[in-house]
Amino acid sequence: MMSQHADSKLIETLKEWGIKKLPQYVELLKQPARLLPVQLLFYLSLLANGCSPIGRIDEEVVLKCNNKVVRILMYETLWHPEKFKEFKGVIEEILRLRILTEKEREELFGERTHIEVILNEIPPEDESLDFLVYEDKYTHLLNLGNISLYLSGVQIHWNIFSTNPSFDFWFLLSRPPKGISLSSIKYVVEPSGEVRLVKKALSTSSEWLLLEEIPHKKGEEEKVIEESVNMIIKALNEKYYIVDDLLRDVEEVLKISTRGLVVMLLY
Repeated sequence: MMSQHADSKLIETLKEWGIKKLPQYVELLKQPARLLPVQLLFYLSLLANGCSPIGRIDEEVVLKCNNKVVRILMYETLWHPEKFKEFKGVIEEILRLRILTEKEREELFGERTHIEVILNEIPPEDESLDFLVYEDKYTHLLNLGNISLYLSGVQIHWNIFSTNPSFDFWFLLSRPPKGISLSSIKYVVEPSGEVRLVKKALSTSSEWLLLEEIPHKKGEEEKVIEESVNMIIKALNEKYYIVDDLLRDVEEVLKISTRGLVVMLLY
């Protein structure tokens, strides 16, 4: 059975970011989100503080902010430009950005750990903000038999009109020459500051990979899976600083956006 302290460092990290650090930036988005399409506002605020567009992938815009690659999902805004006639010039400028090639996409996003922030998951969709920040190559966490397990991404879901962020951790299980599967675990930060592990189930394909690789007796399948999940949580806790670094990347981008908003208001 997993120790109750197996994920304590990770929990403290999520608590610090979910209760103390990120809310200050989320607060700044509340009023603009009520008045303006927040996707466009976020994009323009990044441009106003030095970020430069690289190109786009359909309705997604890719920018370089300092040394970070940022990808903003703008589906509602670019799918229905007629809803935003006062921003026609900006939208047309975005649509003129060149489409990134497959090779460029692979270089920018392929096998790179990312953190995705989804703010305000309530209609209408033009009030929602969804962006990703990309890091280096997938982070290796541990080996389970001949299976290598990597942290491929972290996803933060947050209704910006509440204080309940959730953190999904996505893992890539890989066994050569093929055999690749994704799984996730999920924590929720409550307004009280309590951090709860609310999901720790592997995908069916991940379970198959593990059961094929790890020796066990018939009837011990559930035990093998449970122990494997606990090992994953323990490994993630031991490398909690990786999560902290990813959250610092988000903070850096939000700081750039905040300073850009100030520039826009001044000029």
